[in-house]
This record gives sequence, structure tokens and C-alpha cells, in this order.
Amino acid sequence: MRDAAPSLRLCRATLSEGGRTAVVLAYIFGEANPSYFQVAYGLAPLQHNEIPLFTAGIDHGLRTFYTTVQNGFFNEDPIGLMPAQDMPRISNFGEAADFEYVGQSRDPVSNEVRFVEIPESELPDIDQLVGVCRDASDNAVALDTRDDSGRVWEMWHGGLERVDKTLWEAIDEWVTRLFGIDDH
Repeated sequence: MRDAAPSLRLCRATLSEGGRTAVVLAYIFGEANPSYFQVAYGLAPLQHNEIPLFTAGIDHGLRTFYTTVQNGFFNEDPIGLMPAQDMPRISNFGEAADFEYVGQSRDPVSNEVRFVEIPESELPDIDQLVGVCRDASDNAVALDTRDDSGRVWEMWHGGLERVDKTLWEAIDEWVTRLFGIDDH
């Protein structure tokens, strides 16, 4: 997302929740290109006492982002960084046994990425996986909050994939894809 160099504007927007208005940070992508235009609205940062209790295990950088920069995105389609109060536990989407768990591995000879089954001893506690970024189909980047390992998972239609990225790398990749930034 940082490579797309959006224009930033402070403005007031009407939230869908009963017509309430709020000050938002508007990220305007494609302002210099008339064939492409996209806007994402960042909600005002939260006070420290407004952070949901279950986010105690949330990455320090993410907590700082939510309390000093913005509280996720507000858009017509609920995509991108989720407002902290909307971050779901992955267990909201089903029982642990309902998910297929996979990881990525690189073939040492061909360097191709392949999917491998995750050993049972390495499976996450889905009550401790919290979605932080989503697409319109409720696929999500999830952070394992049970320790400070920063382990990132991606939830895709009934599957959880352990990814070898930092949380910010995963968020950057998703936001870039979700807002079509990588195409422009």
C-alpha cells in the first residue's frame, strides 16, 4: 500500500450506523489517474481504554496503530483493516474440527511453494485467533494472540493457512489486493 502513495484528506463521513457522522482519514488512490479511483476511510483512533479486552495479545505495533493513527477502515464494502470492535475470533466461524489446516513449504530443489499439512501439535487455538483484515467474503488475515509470537494465519472458506509473513506484510499484501492498488 505504501508504494501506491495515496493522497490523504481529513473529512467527515456519514457512517451507516443510524446516519451518525464521524471524522475520518480518507485515503485516495489513483487521484493522478482518471481511469482508476478508489477511496478508503480510516476511522479515528481509539482511546487506550476503548481497545477490546480480547486484543490483549495483539501485536504492539498494531495496538499503537489503532490508538494513534486509525481504528481500521470504514467502507461501503466492509473490507481491509477491521475496526477493533469488529475483530472476530475465528471460532465465530466454526468449530476447530470444521477447518482444514495447511502451511506453506518451499521445495529445496525447485523453490516452488507447496502446501503441507500442519501437525496437530502446531494447530492454533481458534479462540485465540483474531481476524484483523478481511475481504468482502469474510476471508481474513488472523493473528494468533495466545502469545507474542506474531504468528499469522489466513482464513479462506473453511481453511486456515499458516503463512510465513509478518502481520504487517500480510496486511499490506491484502490491502493492496483489496483496493486494487497492485493493478495501478
